Amino acid sequence: MTTDADNPRPGPPAQEAPVSAQLIAAASRDCIVILDAEGRITQVAGAAREMLRVPAGQDPVGSNWFDLWSDERHAAQAALDQSLAGEVGRFRAFIRRWDGSFAWWDVQTSPLGSDASNPGHVLAVGREITGQHDAELRTQALAADLALRVKQHQGALAELNEKEQEHRALLDNLNDCVISIDQAGTIRSANPAVSRMLGYRIDEVVGRNVSMLMTVEDRTRYRGFLRLQASRTGTSPAFVAHSVRAIHRSGKAVLLELSISQYSAHGERFFIGTLRDLSERERLIQDLTRARVEAEQANHAKSAFLAAMSHEIRTPMNGVIGMIEVLAHSALNDAQTDAVQTIRESAFSLLGLIDEILDFSKIEAGHMELEREPVNLRELAEQVCDNLLPVARHRGTQLSLYVDPSLPDWIHTDPTRLRQVLVNLMGNSIKFSPSGSDKPGRVEVRMHALSDSYSISVSDNGIGMSDEVMAGLFSPFKQGEASTTRRFGGTGLGLAICKRLVDLMGGSIKVSSRLSIGSTFSVFLPMARADSHGEDARELRLDGITCVLADGDVDELIDIGDYLRAAGAEVIGPVEDLDAFLSASPSQHVAIEGIADRAEQGRLLEHARARSGTQARVIITRGNRRTPRLEAQGIVSLDGNILRRDALIRAVAAATGHFTITRPAWIPSAPSRTKPAPPPSVAAARAAGQLVLVAEDDAINQKVILRQLEILGYAAEVAGNGEEALALWRKGGFGMLITDLHMPLMDGYTLARSIRDKEAGGGRMPIIALTANALRGEATAAFAAGMDDYLTKPLRLKQLEGALEKHMADNASADIASLAPAPSARTSNGPIIDLSVLRGLIGDDEAAIRDLLSEYCRMAPASIGDMLATTRVRDYARASAEAHRLKSSSRAMGASLIADLCVDIEDACRRQDPVGLDTCAIRLGEALARLHDEFPAMPAPRPMDAGSARQLG
Repeated sequence: MTTDADNPRPGPPAQEAPVSAQLIAAASRDCIVILDAEGRITQVAGAAREMLRVPAGQDPVGSNWFDLWSDERHAAQAALDQSLAGEVGRFRAFIRRWDGSFAWWDVQTSPLGSDASNPGHVLAVGREITGQHDAELRTQALAADLALRVKQHQGALAELNEKEQEHRALLDNLNDCVISIDQAGTIRSANPAVSRMLGYRIDEVVGRNVSMLMTVEDRTRYRGFLRLQASRTGTSPAFVAHSVRAIHRSGKAVLLELSISQYSAHGERFFIGTLRDLSERERLIQDLTRARVEAEQANHAKSAFLAAMSHEIRTPMNGVIGMIEVLAHSALNDAQTDAVQTIRESAFSLLGLIDEILDFSKIEAGHMELEREPVNLRELAEQVCDNLLPVARHRGTQLSLYVDPSLPDWIHTDPTRLRQVLVNLMGNSIKFSPSGSDKPGRVEVRMHALSDSYSISVSDNGIGMSDEVMAGLFSPFKQGEASTTRRFGGTGLGLAICKRLVDLMGGSIKVSSRLSIGSTFSVFLPMARADSHGEDARELRLDGITCVLADGDVDELIDIGDYLRAAGAEVIGPVEDLDAFLSASPSQHVAIEGIADRAEQGRLLEHARARSGTQARVIITRGNRRTPRLEAQGIVSLDGNILRRDALIRAVAAATGHFTITRPAWIPSAPSRTKPAPPPSVAAARAAGQLVLVAEDDAINQKVILRQLEILGYAAEVAGNGEEALALWRKGGFGMLITDLHMPLMDGYTLARSIRDKEAGGGRMPIIALTANALRGEATAAFAAGMDDYLTKPLRLKQLEGALEKHMADNASADIASLAPAPSARTSNGPIIDLSVLRGLIGDDEAAIRDLLSEYCRMAPASIGDMLATTRVRDYARASAEAHRLKSSSRAMGASLIADLCVDIEDACRRQDPVGLDTCAIRLGEALARLHDEFPAMPAPRPMDAGSARQLG
């Protein structure tokens, strides 16, 4: 037994010299560096200089750590950021050392201390692993090589096994189990399928009675069958296929399909039974069902893609077409009006082509469905020519059109597909026509009536094609030669699409061409007449009028004569000397002077004006304007590029005093030369129940619809998504909601359902859907969500006006035209800040409410001051931006009066309306004074009287 005396307690350890961290670091064979938060090296230790290969006399301190990891800088930065966040980082990368050499390193970074002496510093320890890394690469290469060899070996074994089994391939690979038996029912042979189907080996069933595979119920039945067959003669089959139950080796019943046939050999009768596992068929049915479901899902995904594409493409088109109609309501001269009309029609044509492109997949899948509707063939051809005229003019190509007057005006066809064929053929002809001054390009489109069909020919004087090229012309992705793509562009799909569309319409397409002479494409389509839509009855007639043709191209004059005769006029000519003919003729005639060169146009018009009042004349000039122009009494000029039959007839009728030239119907008949009256203020419209809430996420579409509403005399507020719109609606005062269906955060469907749920038992605000997805089923879904109307983009001004008149009239509490000016902000009822809004936002925390009020009362005067300063110098952009910022914060604070004034300022800035801006500035100054009155703790604003406001202009 030991005692304390035997084992005295150890005394305090002898004092040892402390080992410093610097000594440990210096002895390390790793590279140790300390980095600051910017990645600069502040200290080095260990083998850092040696491992970094820093030359003598150079100091790595102060260098950028990331410069060593040029290819892996992101990894080094990530590790540093991780350690700065208090965690350990690690990465492997290729380092470029001071002497330019490279090596693989393993680097670990750690946060360095938590005291204030090393704020934001990181310890990085690096160790070279080049040898280890190379060994890993060699190991991976060896493993890959081994895997390849194993795979090759397995392939060789499989091939050997396949050769070995080739002599039994037919029978052994049958999915069905084939068993042969004799008249006693003894199994003579079986194929391997018996094992797969019934679980027996072949040697387990051969030589045994077939009854071993039958259920108890079937054994008696099949013994009777064998006895019956033994008494028969002949080799006819005994049983057709029917279902039976066989016994699996495991004892379970298996549902099979059995077919039996018989044969004789060596004087004995044998039977062959073919067993088919119906479970395989069931699995196949399930697989087919699953495949069908997957195909339907894929088709749904495709439809969703097309819907998304339709939405994304139609959205900017809404901006184009919407602003065209806005422009049409401004002051325009005749040339500008004609240009706007061409832009408008081109935009709608482009929209149609976009829809056609989205439908191309239907052609490829064989699911293209043609429409059948009444179409004015002449108008369709003229519209296509109008749309392609700018392209032809840009290339210096003359484009002409002739529509046989004997063609019926209306036929049944698919206008979209027919237009697509025309655009492709004419676009090709324009593209391949010459564009130099030596040989001006010419493209001619002609339509003729045949017995029970009609033809469309498109001819050009371009480069032409050889027979070899024409042989593959209608194949997809083919062009005449490789250089064609480089010289003229295109995918080679256009003519292939034309061929398929013409085939679908029951027609045919042909081409004839000669190199360096030109090409002619001819389309033949069945003609199904349609009833007139009433336009024929209003067409002008020229009965009793005699027209004399002179000057110009003979072929063009012949076409002009056809048009005039079809309208009832008598036609003379062409004559060589028009003045001599008219002087010698005792009767009154209308002189039709053919298409003149630009150099002759001025002379012809001056010559005609000199005879004004004595001789009716129609001067056909070069140009693109589509309406006749009255030059003097009885003198009418008409541009002849793509000469229209109705324009020619109106020109002749105007020259004889039977027609008055007017503007196109869709352009405002008398556009105002002044700016339209501004809409009411937001506050006034809200009070009248006629404020429109617009929910739209696209900035361009926001601008378009606000401008359209402004033209129609309505004030509006805009929300960028459904959640924002719902929050604005809760504040009340809106007479209508116009909402896009597809928006972030909350879509239009959810917005409409949310409003309808909250309206239960109360009033019902009209909701109009506005979407770029013109797809089947979208309108039904919108109405199901509680919407009252459905509009598609591009939104026409007339459509919007009709919807507003239809739905807003019953919802309005006052006539929008008679809205009184908004009351002074100084005398408006209610507090300047509704504290209930703040409490609904942050609860009843009075301290938090005071803090927010204090911050708002500090910020708002400064923001209002900046806004008033920008209004003085008419900086509309800055004033609008400042108003937009203050609007958001004011709504959140419950300062709805200031928020509404900000909306009015935005509207005035958008219209660049100085009077409206001055009015808003005065009211905003009054609101600022009220803010000080109700919250006097803030500094008093500088007073702003009406005289100061008037000086803003």
